[in-house]
Amino acid sequence: MRTRRLLGHLWTLPNTLLGLWVGLLLARGLPRRAPGYDFWIFDSGGGISSRVKAAGPWATTFGAVVVFWEPSVSSDPRLLRHEAWHVRQYLHLGPYFLPLYLFFVPLRGWREEHPLERAAYRA
Repeated sequence: MRTRRLLGHLWTLPNTLLGLWVGLLLARGLPRRAPGYDFWIFDSGGGISSRVKAAGPWATTFGAVVVFWEPSVSSDPRLLRHEAWHVRQYLHLGPYFLPLYLFFVPLRGWREEHPLERAAYRA
C-alpha cells in the first residue's frame, strides 16, 4: 500500500508542483502539512486569494497541495475531507485530473453536479 501511495504521488507530481507554484506565487504563502492528512496546505489568504474567493471556491486542490483562498476554513474537518478526496483522485488520475475536471466544468459546473465533485461532496 505504501508503494502504491508513493507511485500515486509520483504520478501526480506535475500537479503538485503546479500547486506549490500557485501557493507560493499567487497566494503568497508558505505550505504546511495538513494535520492528519497526506497533503500540504496554503492558507495565507494573500495574493489573489480575495479575487478567487469572490468567484466562488474557498479552496483549490492541485495534486497533493490544497490552496485555501479563505484562511478561516482551512481547519474545517468537512472541507479537509472534501479536499482529501480530491487529493486521492489526483493520486489515481495523475496528469489527467485537470483536463478531465476542466472538460466537465462547462457541462456540469463545478459544484455537486460535477462528476469529480460529487464523490468529494459525499466524503
